[in-house]
Amino acid sequence: KFTFSSNDDISIKHHRDAKASEESAKRNFAYLIAEYKRDGEKTDPRTLAYLGRTLMGFGDFNKAIYFMEKHIEKSGWDEDRYLSWCLMADIYTRQDKFTQATACAFEALQECPEFPEAYYQLHDIYFQQSKWEKSLEWGLMGLSKPIPKTNIPIDPSSYTWRPMLSMAECYFQLGRLDKAKLLFDKAEKYVPTLDYVVKTKPIYEEAVERKNYIDNLIEMLVSVEKDKPAIANLIKSIPEKYKNHELVAKIINKFSEPKKWDDKSIVIFCGHTWEK
Repeated sequence: KFTFSSNDDISIKHHRDAKASEESAKRNFAYLIAEYKRDGEKTDPRTLAYLGRTLMGFGDFNKAIYFMEKHIEKSGWDEDRYLSWCLMADIYTRQDKFTQATACAFEALQECPEFPEAYYQLHDIYFQQSKWEKSLEWGLMGLSKPIPKTNIPIDPSSYTWRPMLSMAECYFQLGRLDKAKLLFDKAEKYVPTLDYVVKTKPIYEEAVERKNYIDNLIEMLVSVEKDKPAIANLIKSIPEKYKNHELVAKIINKFSEPKKWDDKSIVIFCGHTWEK
């Protein structure tokens, strides 16, 4: 009987430093590779999986893929094959081989469509290519899937604040700032002291504040459409911090009274610009 937990009610304190962990990994790898050399094509699929994952940790991606492919070929467990497909998709994404990464992610979906990892992998593949709409679509599908109950070790952050932050960035890049801020706030609840969250929070807050101001400004300009003095007062009231925004600059240029120049003046027209 297994008990599964996706909460933070269990904590593990590691007292080993990075060097000790690296040495341990190398020792384990030596045992694994010795077993592979001994057994050859009869090597246990789990050993092949461990070899692939260990080599991935070492950054030896080509050899990692070799063993993961061997593992997929021999393994009779769909969840384990699923993990190898996802890890290969991750490797190919890191190598900017997005076609191969996408193919691996779709193979993973064929194995376990109810698990979220492959959806998040596709989210990341398109995210790395700045294809925000596609990235967001796959990320939202991943977010709709329950955290899997499996005896394979999982990282709860991979299903919560990590994809939430990258999806918030997708919304931000698409100009859907309210949704971006909403998702960012959800992620912040998990990791309020994370350096990235602390540094990025003011950017989201300022963007939403600016958007709300511009929306209200446009609404007020429409309401006083034929009242020139009211329009002039609205333009004068625009805070300096917003005048550099492209849309605000266009509004200022459109509704401001044109300046009259002397006959002997030379004027260069620069189009819509925030420069004075």
